[in-house]
Amino acid sequence: MESVFISGLGMIGSSLARSIRQGDDEVKITGSDPDDANGQFMIQSGLIDQVVSFEQGAQQADVIFLCGPVDVIIDQIKELPTLNLKPGVVVTDVGSTKAKIMTAAKVLSDHNITFVGGHPMAGSHLTGAKSGRTDLFSQATYFLIPNNGMAGVEQIKRLLKTSTSKWRVVSIENHEQFVGAASHLPHVIASSLVQATNSSLKNTEVGLESAAGGFRDTTRIAAADPDMWTAIMLSNQEVILDQIDEFSKALATIKQDIQAGNQTAIHNFFSKSQEIRQLIDQG
Repeated sequence: MESVFISGLGMIGSSLARSIRQGDDEVKITGSDPDDANGQFMIQSGLIDQVVSFEQGAQQADVIFLCGPVDVIIDQIKELPTLNLKPGVVVTDVGSTKAKIMTAAKVLSDHNITFVGGHPMAGSHLTGAKSGRTDLFSQATYFLIPNNGMAGVEQIKRLLKTSTSKWRVVSIENHEQFVGAASHLPHVIASSLVQATNSSLKNTEVGLESAAGGFRDTTRIAAADPDMWTAIMLSNQEVILDQIDEFSKALATIKQDIQAGNQTAIHNFFSKSQEIRQLIDQG
């Protein structure tokens, strides 16, 4: 019987368990989480078979999923070579930045442990095991970054075959550039927008609770876990800072066009944005 261990049973980890269980109910799934409520929910829901310690789960597993914050993932990677792991074990993670994780994972190669960096481009501002879904990864891009050829890749795909993910094997550099622009910068912008808008409205009779759907949709991700996003900002600093600079230039340009009353430039700004956004929907 194949055994899977999931460290971190929040929204992503619990969704992985759901997908694995849906694909093959013969797979033994164990899990651990610092919040006992997450583990108990997963047991009671029949989504995992047992709550175990990190050491116990890792040593029993054929495949290990590391689903904590980036800094926790790195600490766990460093711990794995000290444990009595199964021969041929495959280790993967779901961290949203990969450079520091892949650097840390070099120690696993030195001990003949297969590591595949992973990052499903799915999630929400919700947290905890109860927020997981069987369809969370449906048609979502799932990045994989192997550290030893393609070893372990097919095993991960097979376990998650019912997820209907769009698998993409990429380099570390391409991954960091993409998530910096398409995920990390939007979180900075959403959080900044919430704070700036709240500040500008604090002395008025109308507060943020009256905001319409557009503002709510744009800033939804600002409600995400601050611990996780602090770790992300510090693990992809250079790319994020570059993206903030690019965004600041774009804001400065449209600001100048508005100040100058340049109707053509303003229209072109929104027209180009509309065109790009429509291409995303078509993709």
